[in-house]
Amino acid sequence: MKYIQYLKIAIVIAVFIPETSYCQDLVYKSDGNVLNINIISIKDGTIIYNLPGNTSGKRFYLSTTLIDSLKYRDGRSMVFTHEDLKPAMVRRNYIGIDLVETFLKFYPDFHLVNNPHISYEHIFKSGKIGFSVEFLLSLNSPKDGLWMKWGGNWTFWEEMYLSYEPFKFLTKVGFNTYPFNYSLIRTGRVRFCTGGSLLLGSVYKYYYNYNPPDEVREVFMAGLVWNIDAKIYLSDALQIKIGLDASVIPLLVFCSPELGITLGF
Repeated sequence: MKYIQYLKIAIVIAVFIPETSYCQDLVYKSDGNVLNINIISIKDGTIIYNLPGNTSGKRFYLSTTLIDSLKYRDGRSMVFTHEDLKPAMVRRNYIGIDLVETFLKFYPDFHLVNNPHISYEHIFKSGKIGFSVEFLLSLNSPKDGLWMKWGGNWTFWEEMYLSYEPFKFLTKVGFNTYPFNYSLIRTGRVRFCTGGSLLLGSVYKYYYNYNPPDEVREVFMAGLVWNIDAKIYLSDALQIKIGLDASVIPLLVFCSPELGITLGF
């Protein structure tokens, strides 16, 4: 008799437990995850649901843009093609110009365009990482003054410039990370980022000679730069960028504040 009772218990477990486990709605997300939930309703592109076994009545919300399909417990299914989405409207590419280097320097004499500083950044799909390239070109002459010439020192206590002077041409290639606010649509918000870049180009170097006289030469330079920036989103396509670049190699010799605008497309 004892064996017959054990057999009855096994039959109950085999029949009713799987029904309890699998008699839920299945949601297949675009990232490959599968959710086992109780769907309450789908309205205006949002799935309203609660969790199996949750007796508190708490409701959760999930956008239909994040899922590929779903299967109800009664066998019905639904596929989401996302035809209403417009990926072209998501801004992932940004071009910008730094107003400080380009326009806001009037010494040693006035130029409408002083040192053009333009940038390009691509934000990857995750919204957390960006690849950036920047170009700087000096339109000044090495004869404009000693402030434009690098003495060759590699630490800030020997020499420091509150800009990228005394460069002739510089290229920055690097990556930025966005630790907050991964969404690419941030109208009216502020996004912070930080990152590092490889600095390559040429600078004017001052050589102290006794005989012949002192001279200035254009020499190749390579270094590493750390940056921290804040982007104020005036609209989805227009931002104000505020930041600071500081060279790590050479150590804090170049510390350049940035104030510019960027356009997303």
